[in-house]
Order: sequence, then structure tokens, then C-alpha cells
Amino acid sequence: MNTTRCLDIAPSQALGKRIESDIPTISAEWQRRLEQLKNNISIFLPVEKRRQGLGHMAQLLARCLQRGETLAFRKKTMALARLRAVQGFNLKDSLEEALLLEDILFHWACKTLEPDKNELIQAIGLVHQISHTVVQDIAKVHGQAMDRNLRAREQESFTDGLTHLFNYRFFKEFIQKEIYRSARYQHPVSLVLMDVDFFKKLNDAFGHVGGDQVLVELARLAQGNCRITDLVCRYGGEEFAILLPETPKEQAAAYCERLRAVIEGHPFPLRHSEKTTGITVSVGMANYPDDSQDAQDLMGKADAAMYMAKRGGRNRVCFYAADGALRMA
Repeated sequence: MNTTRCLDIAPSQALGKRIESDIPTISAEWQRRLEQLKNNISIFLPVEKRRQGLGHMAQLLARCLQRGETLAFRKKTMALARLRAVQGFNLKDSLEEALLLEDILFHWACKTLEPDKNELIQAIGLVHQISHTVVQDIAKVHGQAMDRNLRAREQESFTDGLTHLFNYRFFKEFIQKEIYRSARYQHPVSLVLMDVDFFKKLNDAFGHVGGDQVLVELARLAQGNCRITDLVCRYGGEEFAILLPETPKEQAAAYCERLRAVIEGHPFPLRHSEKTTGITVSVGMANYPDDSQDAQDLMGKADAAMYMAKRGGRNRVCFYAADGALRMA
């Protein structure tokens, strides 16, 4: 691979040697100018580290010009840009530092190479080409980092921090789409809501840390007992929602009873302790289109069924019969 094509710059041994011989002067001026900038990470680095870093960059630039090894210089600037992006520094700061290097090299060239006009013109042209490509690289790196950060923030906004399940916000958007899909293709969808019984007593007995451990284990258990096409979400507090696409009411009721029994018989471990605890859940289920005609109504019906299960003695499954009345499984 011809690395000179990375920047489309031909090697200039004479100019590279001049830069290399004047690295201390260039680094000192770069350092002085950086210290004048505000909100730049370089200001907070120890002076010696800053001097070493700038000297290394100048050496790479000299080598780039002498041997045509543009790839090494480009990789260094991109690595620095990635570091700045990860650390949260904005594109403006990184570009300002890169353009500052260009400005310093222009002044150095005008002062040092003035007697030789041809060499001065060549130097200014090469520095401009290098600076232009480095700026493009930095912008590209920051753009990629911004995309990753946006995706990560979006993921965080839809994910429950404790259980790592999708949260209520995501659930609200997803159920709307699922109801639309079900209506279009004439497929049923069932919604299951479950709430941990006597969760306050659990918190009082084992503390909030113990309560959180139970919720995390319950989330794991729920995910392990559903299909890959089902969606398990933390609905809020100690409530969980499970959306069952293409599942008629009878199958959903049988699933709810199986899940309730699995949870009742499961020993919930308490971290940093040999103790385990048991819990039960109250479960409500509603179906589209049998029990409701839209997402909001479906959620309301499932919620009403869950609270009926609680009022009926807890540790139960409640759903709507064919006549529209609530009944216990």
C-alpha cells in the first residue's frame, strides 16, 4: 500500500528535515498558544507531558514529509481525536487544536523559509493539505462517536437501569405498533401484567437492596419462561408487563398460570447471604381483540384484572371470560 496516497502528499525530505531540526521551537510555540486556549484538555495536562506529546506529533509530521509516511501521522491524529471524543470534548475543541498547529507551522515556515520562496510556497501548500485532511479525519471520528453516544443514550432511555429490561416508555411505543400489526394481519395479542405480592414487607425484611435483588431475579425468571418473540418489560416499581404476540386468550391464561407457579416455587437468592426467600405474584391478563379494541384499553383491562387478582387473595391469575366478566384461573 502506498501510504502517500492517504493524504495525496508527495514526500519532501528537505522540508521534513527543516521541521525536524526546529521541533523544539515549534513545540514551544504550540505549547504557548495552547495555554491561551480555554476549555481545552491540553491546558490541564502537566507541562512535561504536553511538551512530549507535541514533540512527538512534530516528529511524526517531519517523518511524514521526509518519507511519505502519511499514514502514521494520520493515525496519530485520529487516535487523539477518538480520545477527546470519548472524554466528552466537543468537535470545536479538537478542530481548534488541529487548526492551531496549521497556523503555527505557517508562521514557522514564513519566518524560517523566507529566503527560499519556492520552498516556502511548497511548505505552505503541504501544511494546508495535511491540515485539511486531518480536520476531515477529526470530524469523521467525532461524528462516529456522536452516533455511538446517541445510540447509547437512546438505549439507556428505553432500558430499566436495575433489571436491564425494556422500560415503560419503550413498552408504550411497542404495544401501539403491535396492536396495529395484529389488527392488520388479524392476529390476537395478549397482555400480561404481574405485581409482586407484599413487596413492602419484603423491603422491610431485607432492605431495599434485598428487594432490588428479588426484582432482578424475577426479571431473569420471566425472560427465561417466555418465547423469543415475547416482550418482557418493567412496567413500574414491582410491576412487570409481558406482551404475547399471536397468542389467543386460552393459551395466554395457561401461560400465566404456569409462570405464576414457577415464581411461587422458585427460591430467590439474596446476595452476600446464604438465605433465600420466596415470593408470589398477582397476575392479570387481557386480550386483543377479544377484550379491547386499542392499546390503551388493553392496558387498562389487564391492570383491572391484576387488581382483581389481588383483591381475590393474591397469588392468583385473573382474566376476562367470554362474557366479559373477570374470572380467576
